[in-house]
Amino acid sequence: MLFMTLIFVSSLMITTAGAAPVIISFKDKADPEIVQLHGKITHSYKYIPAVAADLPEQAIENLKKNNKIACIEPDYEVSVLEEVVPWGITRIGAPVVHTNGDKGTGINVAIIDTGINYNNPDLCDNYKGGYDFVNDDADPLDDNGHGTHCAGIIAAADNDIGVIGVAPEANLYSLKTVNRTGSGNVSDLIAAIEWAIDIPVRMRILQMIFRLYP
Repeated sequence: MLFMTLIFVSSLMITTAGAAPVIISFKDKADPEIVQLHGKITHSYKYIPAVAADLPEQAIENLKKNNKIACIEPDYEVSVLEEVVPWGITRIGAPVVHTNGDKGTGINVAIIDTGINYNNPDLCDNYKGGYDFVNDDADPLDDNGHGTHCAGIIAAADNDIGVIGVAPEANLYSLKTVNRTGSGNVSDLIAAIEWAIDIPVRMRILQMIFRLYP
């Protein structure tokens, strides 16, 4: 897989109950039961020995002393980059590749972002599904616009309307990890990557663009 861009945000959210969102990494096999005694688990991961959870500060300090735990890190908040005007499909030579018959046919691309407006006529034929990790359902409809913008750059269809993407025949999968205001959490990004690994079709590219806040 090709991970295009990923920048983490260095700000920690505190839940309304006074618990902090964290990611707990284990030295060997993950042991969620240890964490469940202290707080609420929000994600259990398959490919890394870790869980995400909301924990009170005292519980975090207690768990750090457990010899099964490697480290406890904040579940940082992330935010999408401001929309920018790309150099253009022509600048990177995509039309030349298109004339040779290479339009990304059969290439599966997962866009980890704010979702995709799969009703857009430039994207609807290439959209193949996905998941909404913000609302925990199978409808990753974009309510921000950033993910749809990125999807158009990558795979807007060659259909005589709108724009043409770099790979206009690629398959698009939407993994919504960012809400309507453009912010999300690292724990959902990890869950989205695992979703892309587990899906039966082979995912060739994961696209993620997020902005760093001091």
